[in-house]
Amino acid sequence: MRICRELKQEYGLTFSRGKEQVATERLHGPEQLRHRIYDHLLELLPDCTSLTALAEELAKRQVATIFVHRGGDTAKEIQGVTFTLEGHTFKASQVDRKFSYGRLTQRIEQNRLRQAMIERVRNYTEEQRTQVTVILQKLEAEKQQQPESPSRNLSIAGKPLTKEQIETLREGEPIFVRGTQSEGYVVMDDRLQMAWVYRDDPRDWVEYGKYTMRRMDRDRIEAGYVVRALVKWWGGTTARPYLWKEKASDTTCRESWVDPREPRPSQTQKQQDRPRRFITPKKKSRGPSR
Repeated sequence: MRICRELKQEYGLTFSRGKEQVATERLHGPEQLRHRIYDHLLELLPDCTSLTALAEELAKRQVATIFVHRGGDTAKEIQGVTFTLEGHTFKASQVDRKFSYGRLTQRIEQNRLRQAMIERVRNYTEEQRTQVTVILQKLEAEKQQQPESPSRNLSIAGKPLTKEQIETLREGEPIFVRGTQSEGYVVMDDRLQMAWVYRDDPRDWVEYGKYTMRRMDRDRIEAGYVVRALVKWWGGTTARPYLWKEKASDTTCRESWVDPREPRPSQTQKQQDRPRRFITPKKKSRGPSR
């Protein structure tokens, strides 16, 4: 599997352009169910302004939603979500990376802001609506004139990376690059600012403080970056907390289940967003294994 993944990343041979192009009539078993959940999310997400609303709409389509809280304690923040259809359960990121818990919450927040803007504009006079339209058109024109984002032209030692490779790097996974002076496993921070090149696979497990994590995650934390690290957890499972050091001299990592670089919602907003249904985690997680 690793070799196949590296070959696909290097040559861009068989990466799908999106699940919309999948021949669903050829799918069977769990893959067919996963794609059904994908279709439901694709249909429902644009109109949802809360996680609870999304879960309720999915329930009408026989998809059960479970919000996984840190440590299995429903009083603590949500760190993930799973979807179950006909007895098969998938993590949100397993359905599709664009439906990971972090990206779901970002999309819902965008929907909420859009809805608030629509409500505000409804109360505008015709003259005010015209002014808003002109401003939006101007912003769109400026956006079209802006140079292409550097991440879209990312290259390693002069070798351009594919969109799939860039997305893999952004998700915190390594890619293997051949045919350059920097041949090897390439790892970057999630904002694609710094790269590390390894001659051997950097996903081997190492002990780092109270955590057991991948060597590549340890190195990025040591370099001063916020990392959504893959760590071993109690019960033989893994988890993806955000880990970082406030100072290079710190001997312990700070931990968070939400991106500490993003602005935090107010306490009132947290109470409004807290899901009130479908919160029945089957397993409890007590923390990182040693």
